[in-house]
Amino acid sequence: MRCLKITAESQNLASKFFKSKEYFPIEINFGDKEKIRITKRPRKTTTEIVDVYANTIHIGMFVGIEKVGSELRFGPAGINKSHSYRGILDFTFIKLLEYFGLDELKSISIDVPEDTEFKQFLISLGFLTKINRMILELDEKKTAEMFKLLTVKPVAIKSQVGQIETIIRSNDTTANDDKVFAMVDTIVEKIKNMDPLGKEFWDNRKIAQINYYLSTAVLFPDKLEQDEFLDGTIKTIIGSLDTFNREPYMEELLIALEGGKPFSMDYIQSIIVHLRELVPNAIKELNKDEMRKWVQEMLPTWIINDKIEVETRNKIISDAQLVPTDFGSSIKENMKSIITDIMNHYNGTKIFYGVNNRL
Repeated sequence: MRCLKITAESQNLASKFFKSKEYFPIEINFGDKEKIRITKRPRKTTTEIVDVYANTIHIGMFVGIEKVGSELRFGPAGINKSHSYRGILDFTFIKLLEYFGLDELKSISIDVPEDTEFKQFLISLGFLTKINRMILELDEKKTAEMFKLLTVKPVAIKSQVGQIETIIRSNDTTANDDKVFAMVDTIVEKIKNMDPLGKEFWDNRKIAQINYYLSTAVLFPDKLEQDEFLDGTIKTIIGSLDTFNREPYMEELLIALEGGKPFSMDYIQSIIVHLRELVPNAIKELNKDEMRKWVQEMLPTWIINDKIEVETRNKIISDAQLVPTDFGSSIKENMKSIITDIMNHYNGTKIFYGVNNRL
């Protein structure tokens, strides 16, 4: 077989897909929650290694890549199970073909991948399995067909929501869009509920509110009700701190307000500094015994509220655990493994590579 020469016709098809030769690193952002990063290591031998990261977590790689004469060879390629069915290996493979180029190639070969989705993608491109390798013998016709397929159906990395949709569709090919989207919404809602915004978030949100009110007070000091503002700020600060340490924290705060020892937490001391500038008269007239009494009286209520909050959160998490029926009334034999792995990943029973991105 002669070496492949790309004709004008196939070149035209190629130009639609190979718009530019994009060098590494390649980054794909999914909002501000996730960044997929594809990097190539500095070459130390005759072969190349390409790594794939989700945020800072290593999730996949291609190894043993080299161009030998008229053959482009790939060794093993794999992806973390928590990121299967997202087209990440497909996308990376095509980027590697762009990087190395197809001109003068007779064939492309790769170790048979374990990832089912990637293996099916290679088959769709025309790869045939020969023992433990998948091989694409290139000629003008096959190359044109591959370019056409990639032009009509460009390869892209799916978000985690897209991953779940793909798995559902792969398991139930008869499900219509309405049914699939409803199932996806249910799973996404469950995953969000597994990691509810905990007490720490709301406590920090209270402090953010105080800072907002302080900024407003600086702009309009004449309209500030000093006593009311100081009372509300003190109680909000104390209410944001650990329940069983609120009494000593109150003593510490009262000392800091008088200009004594600074509060042990810098972000609270910063608030105290602003209060001393804004409401000095209210601080002088503050009834400290009333503040101490308030903490003592509120403590039993806070303890009960904390218990209810923990019980509620635990119930939400328990009810949010993914189960097989979330993905369909029945699970195909070839989908059981990936669905089990995805459930274990999001349920927290087996976090692959420590990845715990939420949708």
